[in-house]
Amino acid sequence: MGYEPHIAKLPGSASYWRDKAMQRYRAAVDLLIAKLGAERVAALTLNCGGSPTYQLYSQGSFPFNELSAGSCLVKPQDFDLASLADHSPASYIATPILKQAMSTQIPGIDLGKAQALWNPNKAQSFFTYGGYWKATPTSPKGLTNNNLYGRSTNQEMLNGST
Repeated sequence: MGYEPHIAKLPGSASYWRDKAMQRYRAAVDLLIAKLGAERVAALTLNCGGSPTYQLYSQGSFPFNELSAGSCLVKPQDFDLASLADHSPASYIATPILKQAMSTQIPGIDLGKAQALWNPNKAQSFFTYGGYWKATPTSPKGLTNNNLYGRSTNQEMLNGST
């Protein structure tokens, strides 16, 4: 796997950094061929790219046979990059709620009802499928990430009012 989306954020030319990354990738593929043989390597999926860089590979000869792109389809806030200037952000990202708790309980920290008195938008909790979305929750109004609970890509706690 040659996942290299960081090159879109490096100073200088993205093409320069792509070429440097591809030199390393090609060296790794050459080593695989030397150890396993060309036939076995030809049967492998050799992945590269990422949403911020997939457009750098429209022309040329590269040592991979699969190109990744995913987040560029919804273009979350942290994908506002020059390499994706021709993309538009999604109007929304929807994710299912796995469970709802009628209070905000954080293991090891019993703030319970005190949090809701301090901030009505901490009255109840919603746990989403997936998470750590680089987007701002907008619905229902007042929905926020819980900074005490922390962020997670597996399942995220959001708080809202009753």
